[in-house]
Amino acid sequence: MRKLSSDTKVKILQATAYVTFLATLLFCWNTTLFFVGLGLGWLFWLAGINGSLHKYSSHKCFKARNKIAEVFILFMGTVVSLGSNISWAATHRKHHQFSDQEGDPHSIHTGNGSAWRAFKIYFYYFPTYLINPRTVKDLTNDPMHRWFHKNYYKVIAAYVLVLFLLGGFTAVGYFWAMPVFYVHTGISYITVLAHNRTLYKVIGYRNYDIKDYTFNWSVASILFPGEGNHNNHHALPGAAQNAFKKGDIDLGLWYIKLVGHVNNQDYYQKFIT
Repeated sequence: MRKLSSDTKVKILQATAYVTFLATLLFCWNTTLFFVGLGLGWLFWLAGINGSLHKYSSHKCFKARNKIAEVFILFMGTVVSLGSNISWAATHRKHHQFSDQEGDPHSIHTGNGSAWRAFKIYFYYFPTYLINPRTVKDLTNDPMHRWFHKNYYKVIAAYVLVLFLLGGFTAVGYFWAMPVFYVHTGISYITVLAHNRTLYKVIGYRNYDIKDYTFNWSVASILFPGEGNHNNHHALPGAAQNAFKKGDIDLGLWYIKLVGHVNNQDYYQKFIT
């Protein structure tokens, strides 16, 4: 029997979260838990995307404050169910290298640039690209990153099992599937809509005239803390903060400072106006 690729497993995991979320809304509706799930989704994004997969592993913008913080950071990067920190960072680093050009793993502008391609990428269904393992050698050499990568599905299964034992299917739906759906929606926005070459003229703005089509949107900065200023990030990807100009909003930096020590903070201060 052919062994499933890591990419296929992540897509199955994503589909499982989507189906579980929809089933929860249909058969286990609870207004209070719905809003709790939304809040947890916001926190999943803050700690799992901004504070783990993205700023911690992919760009190494900060160092964990201590070992307990490091375990928590990597745990949150795992339960958001978008692939291990190592796998996600490998793809993301390639994305920055070729942003909106040929070679970008999830550009909506390359290939045939069709609406169907954009739709598939919106649901995080893009082809597996060959990644040079040297691009994440710093992560594969780190014992903690290696452990969470090796035990990725076990950690998620353990989290889901604990939820099920505590509150059954309803708990799994509102405390895993719904937050994961929230996170995936945010990633879809960042991957597709925040790279739309004309949308920024309607809802957003660009602070930096760089080669890709990224833009900032204040609403996204509130919904997806630390990540709404996408043009800022692509201009200065090594910065832990996400706000540099008047009017920019960054609701993620406080969390990064809580769990870690920011790198090169003095250097990026000169870009703040």
